[in-house]
Amino acid sequence: MNRVIILYAPDTPELAQAADKIKRALASEDFTVEIKTSKQCSIQDLAANDLVIAGFRDAKKWPHPDFAEINRALSGINLAGRIAGVFGMDTDGMIENFRKSFNDSDITIFDDALTVGNREQDIKLMSAWLKNFVALYKEGLHAREV
Repeated sequence: MNRVIILYAPDTPELAQAADKIKRALASEDFTVEIKTSKQCSIQDLAANDLVIAGFRDAKKWPHPDFAEINRALSGINLAGRIAGVFGMDTDGMIENFRKSFNDSDITIFDDALTVGNREQDIKLMSAWLKNFVALYKEGLHAREV
């Protein structure tokens, strides 16, 4: 079974709802998914999962104080073989900031950020984003088997 950790900061209803929607979509794809706020999450949580999905409200306030401990602990941690994706309410500049945080960990970062909200089209965008994110993970699994 493939394992996923979804973490988010700050702890807002909008991000919690988005994390839950992502969890339900991935569970239907046969993934075991755990959701935690960034405050509750540790490096061990990241290391124990195949996929890491991080949610943030706003890329302008990077890193969010709730993410600071993980951000500090990422220095010197090897997360090679794992894939990370990011979602948020405002994703402008989010991938670049996310890369800076995970720069030394050797984790593969999915190049597209998922913008979340409560509009009907956001559900379609989330489905397409997850499909591409999971495909990148499965490609990596196939490459390791060969």
